[in-house]
Amino acid sequence: MVPFWNKVHITNLWIKKANIMTCIQEKEKKEYLNQIDVCEKFVKVLLLKKYCFDDNKLPFDHNVNRIVYEQYIQSLLPRFFRIFQVEYNSYLEVNSSGNYEEFVNSIIKDNYLDVFCDEMKYLDKLIKQRTKYFISFMKEIEENSTSFLCEKKIKIKNIILFNGDSHNFGKFVVELICTDSNSYIYKPRSGDIDLKFQKFIRQFIPNYYYYVYSGENYSIHEKILAKQSVKSIKQVEDFYYNIGVFAGLFYCLSTTDMHFENVIVNEEVPFLIDIESLANGLLSTENAISSIPYSSLNSMLFPFHCTEKFLNLSITNGKGGEVNDFYFEGKKLEITSDGTIDFVSQKISFSDQKNRIFLNNMLVEPYDYYQYIEEDYKHFISYVDNNKGSFVSTITSILGEEKVRVIVKPTYIYGKFLSILDYPYYLMDQNHYELILEKNLSKKNQEIKIVEKEELLEGDIPFFFTTLKSTNIFSNKGKVVKDYFKLSIYSNLLNRIETTLNKKDIYKELENIRTALLISAIKDRHEFYEPPYFTSIVETTNLKEWYKNFMNSFTYGEDSSVTRYLPVSNGKDNFLHIPLTASLYNYAPNLLYYVYSDENYDSEAIKNILKTMIKFKTHEFNDSGGIHGLAGFLYLLMQLHEITKDSWYYDEIIKQIEDISVSKYDDLNNFDFLSGKSGLILAFSNVLLKYRGTTEKVKNLTALTQSIVQDTIDYVENNNYFSLGAGLGHGLSGIILALSRFSKVENVDRKLISQLVDYEDSYFSKEYGNYLDTRNNSYDSYFFCYGLPGIILSRIEAESIGAVERNYVQNLVNILINKVLDEGLAVDNTLCHGWFGIQDILLIASENGYLTKARYQEIKKGYKVIFQENEHNYFNGCSHIFLGNGGRQYLKLREEISIPSLLNLSYL
Repeated sequence: MVPFWNKVHITNLWIKKANIMTCIQEKEKKEYLNQIDVCEKFVKVLLLKKYCFDDNKLPFDHNVNRIVYEQYIQSLLPRFFRIFQVEYNSYLEVNSSGNYEEFVNSIIKDNYLDVFCDEMKYLDKLIKQRTKYFISFMKEIEENSTSFLCEKKIKIKNIILFNGDSHNFGKFVVELICTDSNSYIYKPRSGDIDLKFQKFIRQFIPNYYYYVYSGENYSIHEKILAKQSVKSIKQVEDFYYNIGVFAGLFYCLSTTDMHFENVIVNEEVPFLIDIESLANGLLSTENAISSIPYSSLNSMLFPFHCTEKFLNLSITNGKGGEVNDFYFEGKKLEITSDGTIDFVSQKISFSDQKNRIFLNNMLVEPYDYYQYIEEDYKHFISYVDNNKGSFVSTITSILGEEKVRVIVKPTYIYGKFLSILDYPYYLMDQNHYELILEKNLSKKNQEIKIVEKEELLEGDIPFFFTTLKSTNIFSNKGKVVKDYFKLSIYSNLLNRIETTLNKKDIYKELENIRTALLISAIKDRHEFYEPPYFTSIVETTNLKEWYKNFMNSFTYGEDSSVTRYLPVSNGKDNFLHIPLTASLYNYAPNLLYYVYSDENYDSEAIKNILKTMIKFKTHEFNDSGGIHGLAGFLYLLMQLHEITKDSWYYDEIIKQIEDISVSKYDDLNNFDFLSGKSGLILAFSNVLLKYRGTTEKVKNLTALTQSIVQDTIDYVENNNYFSLGAGLGHGLSGIILALSRFSKVENVDRKLISQLVDYEDSYFSKEYGNYLDTRNNSYDSYFFCYGLPGIILSRIEAESIGAVERNYVQNLVNILINKVLDEGLAVDNTLCHGWFGIQDILLIASENGYLTKARYQEIKKGYKVIFQENEHNYFNGCSHIFLGNGGRQYLKLREEISIPSLLNLSYL
């Protein structure tokens, strides 16, 4: 076997094969099972001969000791398995005539154990230490549970280990299965907080109770059984009333680290089974972007749908990401799809979530019951507001001098660091592992880094805590990180109930909750529900009030930064919460229309939002192409400058275009209007038409726009556009519209534009009165983004420069009118895919003389629209421009005061 006779060879082999984290492939399933068996046998021999540990060292009765011992062995296998994959295969390479029995016999000899421990020095140290901790912890459980067992007159008949992360010298949550047929949860912390918390919550939820036996440094809790199915709507309503209570409490206390598995449904009562992070101090936040953690959304109180696609709502950072398995599951040995064997993460399944409720075995969507969450949320906040002194005293009594956990980093991040120890290279030498930790742990706070490093090196998840009136945080080993909080839990509580229980802040928080649940509803319904039909268009509220509410929902930071987290779709059935960006497709135009709607608009609020976009680069958050990013930002600034005559907007335009880099857009090979070069050309052309004659400072933008136009022309002249279909949003009309607009800046060959029009018209069908949607080879798309309506906008623009005849455009407009009045359209009620977009396009046609205003009003009254099923209908619950209720308000403004159309980026 290689490491016996050639240490250099096996060391190189480990580094080469194990360090790149690959599994050695085998041919036979039997061989895999042999390797697992090897691991188990070797670990047992190692523990006995090197550390003098077997099941006799455990303090329980014989049967329980065997169960606990076997679980401990299984927990160690990830540390050994890859080593013995390499060892076994290396053995067979050197001893081709060798067999499995000989290999097993060789590894349990003392000389191999000595060589192994010498070779794997850090693993030897780690296992020795973890085993010492484990034995001590088991003895602690046995000793601490004695009085509890006597009181209950029961005994332990089984123990399930590792129900949670390991902290504080290898301690973790344990399930005790006892002779009364009940299960109890042993926690290595006091349960005093739980008992006092229950008493307080019963004021609002009378049947909130479960048994807790509390000792000085431990507690034993009744295991709460999930009862997720209810039989009456009232039980569902009561459940969400109760969720509202917790949401209000969490808001007041800045509660964090409430993972979904910490909330268990027991009919109408949601039980919180881990409240060690019940309250939080105030960090020294620099800006509003980072202020969202003080929302109740920083908990997993709300039953979001945890799937691989949807798990990361990213409420707090505005980004999507991969599923973090370390948040949820342990690992198990499996033979993978490619025929290898490995420790793989167990995926969370929908049915595993204990924080969801079912009515008559049908999943209940929490968004449908938002009104009940809101009602009791407001009721609880009102209670606190009217009883501030009493509430503070109660919370002070609950927390006392108890340890309150502080989440410095999400658990899964630490979990990923520990998972590195599944690979042999890092187990050979502690320095190898320390190097990884040194490079990747906290860079800003060395005191935190010292604690993190120390505890990870011992195989524990780093644990920090604070106390009620301290601004410091502490480790279980006595390390102190001074002034981690700007305000202690106590001071933060006083601050929050004095300053954040006002109507405006509560509205912001409720909007955060509602839109997060809206995202969840969109995803859930897409997978589990039939979407409802929209039978009518609901009349809008007062425009001035609507836009004022939109502005009032923003969060203000200490540095005057302003943000709000808003739901968007990334086009792949995923939905995210992101800060406000400059994207004209999402929410940013609401800022512009707020100014139009209210002559007493808050100028500083608008500027602070735009400054925040610049400071935190949210104006570049979206893809660099299309009407997002810089293009959208310049359009907003230009329009605001024209409306307000405020030179600040003009100065900001000049700053932005002076910093433009042509190279930034070199890799953009998309020519779409919504997400590619066509949208850039259109927006940039507007700025050039408005300002090029007034200043030389726009030369950078001129050069950039000319470069993008030339790329587009080269694309067209090389016939690459043949791959594009018909449509404005993502087809040929986007290029036609962009080049037609730019031809008002500099001459563009009209024949080239006409050529594109002719080619796109080859997709037109007289029979259907529409252009072919090449995505699905149908003529059903009758939208702004695909189909005749949006294409009309490109033709109106092309006609304005003489690239097409007016009669030709008039004919297309007439076809659209007939379609609306006579045949009816299957669309929803959005700007992008629906009737509001068609209505705006008819209004643009009216403004350009293709129909009279009177005729436009007649069409509005006589239209036939069949509202179709569309998941984007759910965005009607938010202020999204192209997919939501923002489009309805925008269209009403268009009709009332003739603001420029957003659909073709027209401007004053």
